[in-house]
Amino acid sequence: MHTHRSRHIFQFMTILFSLIVECNWFGCAYLLTAIIALIVYTFIKISITLLFFIMNSMSHGLSSEICRVGTQGT
Repeated sequence: MHTHRSRHIFQFMTILFSLIVECNWFGCAYLLTAIIALIVYTFIKISITLLFFIMNSMSHGLSSEICRVGTQGT
């Protein structure tokens, strides 16, 4: 049972490998580009979200600090 399953996995890997080799220049290049683009897009989106969050919290902190200093001055 176990050997049968491992043979199936091996066959699947062989098919997958042959597909990768065969469609190397077109399909896999396109797939790789799509994956890289998705990773880059996700990374940029997270970075922008973090940047906005940091800027927002910093500006809030600064404005509250200015208000505190302003009220102390009067």
